[in-house]
Formats: sequence, C-alpha cells, structure tokens
Amino acid sequence: MVYFYLLVGKSPEINETLLDICDNDFPVFVSLLTSFSSLEKYHKEPISFEAIQAFLDTYNHLRNKVFPSIKNLTIPYTEGQLGIIFIGKSPIRFRGTTKSNPEQFIDVQDQGIISQVVKGPASKCVSKELNPVGIIYIGGFQEFTKFPSLAAYNFFIKELSKNISNKCLSEEKLQDFMHERAYELLANHPSIWVENDIFPPKKRYYELFGFETLDHLQVTKIEDIIVQTKKHLNTLSSELNEPGKKGIKTMRFNDLVSLLFALKALPTDSTLRAPKIKLDDLFKYLHKQNVEEAVPVVESLYKEIIKNFQALFDENFKNLRSFSPAYKNLDKLSFIEITWPDNHFHTDYLTLSYGFSEKELSIKEPIIYTTDYSSSKTTELQTETLFGTSRFRSDEGAGYLILDKNAFDFLDEPTRFWVNKTSFPSIQPIQNQVYKLINNELKFLLKPNIFNWNSNHISDSAVNGLYVQKCINGLFVNHQPSS
Repeated sequence: MVYFYLLVGKSPEINETLLDICDNDFPVFVSLLTSFSSLEKYHKEPISFEAIQAFLDTYNHLRNKVFPSIKNLTIPYTEGQLGIIFIGKSPIRFRGTTKSNPEQFIDVQDQGIISQVVKGPASKCVSKELNPVGIIYIGGFQEFTKFPSLAAYNFFIKELSKNISNKCLSEEKLQDFMHERAYELLANHPSIWVENDIFPPKKRYYELFGFETLDHLQVTKIEDIIVQTKKHLNTLSSELNEPGKKGIKTMRFNDLVSLLFALKALPTDSTLRAPKIKLDDLFKYLHKQNVEEAVPVVESLYKEIIKNFQALFDENFKNLRSFSPAYKNLDKLSFIEITWPDNHFHTDYLTLSYGFSEKELSIKEPIIYTTDYSSSKTTELQTETLFGTSRFRSDEGAGYLILDKNAFDFLDEPTRFWVNKTSFPSIQPIQNQVYKLINNELKFLLKPNIFNWNSNHISDSAVNGLYVQKCINGLFVNHQPSS
C-alpha cells in the first residue's frame, strides 16, 4: 500500500515524500516508479490540477536536482522550468519559463487570445507571453491522471535517451571527442554529391578548404581551419533561401555548423589531431576475417575510452557516480573479451565485454583476449532488483557475473565482476565506445521500459538533426537567463 500511494498519490505531501526519496536514495526512487507494472490497471479519472502539479514537480526536480548538468538538453531546452498553459480548466500545451516570463501556470481567459491559440496564428505578442521559448506540445496526457510521477519520469527518460542515442551530451570539454568529430567531418565529408552542387564535386571539406593532403591539414592551426569553415558556411548561408537543391544545401550546412562547433571547442593555437588508429587498421579484422586482428586495436584505444568515459560521466551525471558499477570500479578493469557474436544474421561488428572487478586484484593491466561465442566467459549476466536476481544473455547490455580460477589464473577465489558489453568498432571509436558504455550504465540505473529507451543504437554519424540543433544553440542562440 505504501508503494501504491507513493506512485499514484497526487497530493503535494505524497509527491514531496517521493521527491525526498529521490534525493536520498535515487535507486530506490527509480525502483518505486518502475517496478510495479500491475498498477497499469488503475482506473482513469478526470485530469486534476494536483496530478499536473505532481507531474511538473517531478519532471523539474529531475532536471534541477538529479541531472542539472544536462538540464538545457531536455524540454524546454533552457535553464527555465517546464510549465502548463490552461484554457479554462483544460491543459492544452506545455510552456517553458524565462526570467521575464516566470509563471509556471497560465490560465487563458480572453476569448481573442483563446482563438489565436486554438485556431492560430498567434500574434508575436501572444506567442512571446505564452511560449517564450517556443511551442511545446503535450502528448499522452492520460498518464498524468494514472501515475503523474511515473509519467514525468518516463517523459524525462525519453528526452535523455534521445540525447544519448544522438550523442548530444555535454562533451565540449572532452578534446578527444572534438578532435574525432572534426577530423571525421573534414576527412570523410561530404560523402554525397549532386549535379551542379554548390561546392565542387568529389572533394572532401579539407580539399575544399585548400589543403592538398590530410598531412597538410594536421599542421594547420585550428584558428585557420575555423576561418575556412566560416567562409564556406557564409557562402552556403546566402544560398539556403534560394530555390533548388534545398536538401543538399541543408546537408552541407549541417556538416559545417557541426564542424565549427567542434573546432571552437579546441584551443585555437593547437593543431588537429589525427585518429590514433587508421580506418583500414580499425576494420582489418573484417577484411581478413580474423578476430585476432582486433586485439592490438583494442589495446591501443582502451585507456582513452576509459579516460573519456570517466570525463563524460563526470560532466553529465555527477549525481549518479556512486551508483554506477563501472564508474565505481574504473581502476579495476580486469579484462576485455572480444567475440564475434553468434547471431542468426551475419554481423560485421564485434562484441567487447569490459570486466570490472569489485575488489583489488594482482594484475596491473587488463587481459585482452579473443574467443568464439561458445567459449565466452561472459555469455550469461545477471542484474539485481528489489525483488531478486534476473539473468539474461545478450551481445549488449551490462550485468554481474562471478568468475574463479577456472576462468583466469590471476583469481585466487570466486570474484564478482561488473561486465559492460558494447558493439565495436565504429569510425569514431573512442566517442562511440564511451556513449555505448554510458548507455548501458544508465539503462541499468534508470530501468527504462522499452518504449522510452533506445537501447541498441548509438548514432555512428558525426552529424544528426538533434546534434545540429545543439550546435546552432551553442554557436548562435543567446538564451535569456532563467529562474
């Protein structure tokens, strides 16, 4: 009954208790919200103000208190709070607050304004007053009435999942990431050309910028590459509103905005760093159909992967560090197992299983080895919940297992390991491995349902729509300070 009232209760006192649990024991808070699926049968009722208040309090609490570092990456995409616009007693739209428009709830009574809101178009004055950060639509509103706190949690989880799968976390301080992004765009884009293209065909950006070779590019100061990027971006911007070839122009614009954002995160007097592993070497195992070719690649990359995992987690998820099994045991990475998954359908990708010991071991460096799927030491993993232990088999994900001397000679006794599995490689190997490791950690910690978490795909591309919007906001949009 305690669980029931915490989950469906809509009084301020009950929701306040739930948020206190969130602050004091976040895993218990998550378990309370995600472990009681039988409550889905709870009957519907009219949408109450208390339910809406509980939804907003929980959502804003998650943004403000638990995930403050990524606050502006989630709706309403500013430092402000999420609010609601009412017409009469009916909620019709979310709103983001700003310092000059701090009201969380607005009840529209004027018939002229109601007509503008419902039928459109709304005047600039009305739009600025009601939607100072832009229109934010409401969907799935019945969830408010059933379990407002759970609805808010799922709403936030969806936002977070989009940022993970599109690689949009706050990563500007991670220079390895910025070098990977910038080099990929300069060396391998554009990859599509059309007749009468705005830029000369069959040329990558480094060639368009006047660099004869990639070696020439790598001895050029970042500030000089920025000059060329801005020059071509200005040329393209003047053409965007002209008719014809909008698609290819937009693609080029997205590339260049993303490149400029990455370059501006790097010291202007430094030079661009080439990837440690060449593309041909990265996929040599595939060309030779020999998984052993992947061992030296993993050996040369894993330290940077672990270093950047720690840095990205520190930057975005400070409040979750004490709960993440991988983060807590980063200095005890004991093995990396490399396997070719035993799928019904052929895959070109390998599985890396990172094994973190829960206790100090005698080894100084992790054992990196290959094995076939049938001999894998990490085939079956387990996770723990409030209700016990569950086991699963998968080529991705994370969980615990216990290994002894039969598995590794350096083990004196049965030892529990946290194993985080990722697919490998990609053309941006450090960045993608870090995002996949973090994705698995968050999936374990947050226990999202399958509809709210994109668990099996991290974008391989250096550019996507959500990332471009982040770059535009970072480069050109001056957000008004919010309260």
